[in-house]
Amino acid sequence: MSSFFAKANYMKPVYALLAAHDPGRVEVELFHDGPEGAELRQRMDGTAVEVVHEVKGMSNPDLVETIRGRQLDVLVDLNAYSATHRLPIYTVRLARVAVGWFNHYATSGLPGIDVIVGDAQTVDAGEESDYSERVVRLPHSYLSFRVDHPAPEVVPPPCLERGAITFGSLCSQYKITPHVLRAWCRLLQEAPTARLILANRTLGSPDAARYLRGAFAEAGIADERVELRGPAEHLAYLANYDDIDIALDTWPYNGGTTTTEALWQGVPVLCFSGDRWASRTSASLLAESPFRDFLCESEQAMLERAIRLAADPQTATHLAGLRASARSALRQSPVCDAARLAGEMEDLYARLLVSP
Repeated sequence: MSSFFAKANYMKPVYALLAAHDPGRVEVELFHDGPEGAELRQRMDGTAVEVVHEVKGMSNPDLVETIRGRQLDVLVDLNAYSATHRLPIYTVRLARVAVGWFNHYATSGLPGIDVIVGDAQTVDAGEESDYSERVVRLPHSYLSFRVDHPAPEVVPPPCLERGAITFGSLCSQYKITPHVLRAWCRLLQEAPTARLILANRTLGSPDAARYLRGAFAEAGIADERVELRGPAEHLAYLANYDDIDIALDTWPYNGGTTTTEALWQGVPVLCFSGDRWASRTSASLLAESPFRDFLCESEQAMLERAIRLAADPQTATHLAGLRASARSALRQSPVCDAARLAGEMEDLYARLLVSP
């Protein structure tokens, strides 16, 4: 169940899983709580998806009865807190087992969700008591993705022509906390030739741009070293990566979609494994990708790595090599092995039905 099945760029991991499921092992029904899904139904042709239920506008009591009427073995919720008006349906039992996956990166606290699916990167040993759900760790990343929507071709890193590194982030503005902003200011202070590009929907607001420019100016960062870009149509938005050499992740709320999109454009993402699941999503993705060397142990290690990369004359050559092979290497890497993830999820469902 999700409100976002129609958002192709956001649902990359979900589409990858649905396309890889074995119809001989699972029959899948989608409860689509979003805009009319004609394109979605087309996308699901040839997959294990049997039917798409259009439930937007349905009251919560009616939705509960609709789901229960299907007599499901497993209900997989993909929304977490992204559709708060639907939270009450998870105060009752909807299927034999209810599972939280994909957009779940903390406990739901809801009695109607039995299991939350993560991996060894996202949930450390001993953290199980922080969850109302039973924590299940998959043997690999709990996410996999494929890109079947339009995306720009990968281009050489801009540092080859500019002669210096451009860092960047396309993460949502609300993820750029004051702490993150101070860290980026420190990076620019200690890497005096580097530039920073930030692009997100909120930066279409002059007030938001003014706030950021004020913060960088207060840290002594020259205005011309920071470029702020607002919203754009998705294909044009992805072209921002043409001008970025290395992406910077946010914390404590990592990128997810932005991390996968940066990697697909050949742009490595500097990140670290933080103190909670929301700070470890990028780590889960990078750990099984060709960009795993950009996964750091801590915030301090990440900043030090960024400063070294900006100063190292070999960085441009290294980045050029990564970009040239990025997509072929990703397709062959575990993080894009949707068939493996589908098999692991199918095995999990079978185990849960025997021992919930």
